[in-house]
Amino acid sequence: MPTYDYNCPKCGADFSAFVTMSQRDRVPCPHCDHPDVRQKITTLHRSGSARGGGSCATGGCSGCTGCR
Repeated sequence: MPTYDYNCPKCGADFSAFVTMSQRDRVPCPHCDHPDVRQKITTLHRSGSARGGGSCATGGCSGCTGCR
C-alpha cells in the first residue's frame, strides 16, 4: 500500500496516510475528522539500485548501489 500526503482545508493539518489506492479519496482528517481533505502532489522517492539511469540526488552518499 502506498503512503499519500494530505492537507485539511478545515483545520490546515498536513498528514500522511498509508491506504490502498481505492481508499485514497476517502481519508478523513485525523485531527478534526473533516471528510473532504486534499491529496497533495509529492515526488516519488526511489530506493535500491540506481540501474536504469537513476541515482541519488547527491551522487555521493554511498548508501545505495548507484553511489558505490
